[in-house]
Amino acid sequence: MQIRDSEAKQYNRVLQAKGEEGMYQYIISNGFMNYSDVRHPELDLLSAAEGFFELYRRSEKEEFYIIGRILRRAAHKLYRLYLKMDPNRRINERFLNLI
Repeated sequence: MQIRDSEAKQYNRVLQAKGEEGMYQYIISNGFMNYSDVRHPELDLLSAAEGFFELYRRSEKEEFYIIGRILRRAAHKLYRLYLKMDPNRRINERFLNLI
């Protein structure tokens, strides 16, 4: 996924304002609020995380790596929470699953 410059700046502002844990909580709460609008917000977060990792590899700016790590962590958390809410939800191979 290609990350737009405006999107990277927005996430960087949130990171600077709230810190790593605050950004994680912010993304989790937004994921729950967006669940009615977007059917699989965790997939969008995982794709965005991959985009930030790609930006990090190109620019070597540490904040892109941190944002990607937070987004990936939040995506996995939302996936597990959605599975608890709906046990009939389809298993996705992109996420970590307990055996």
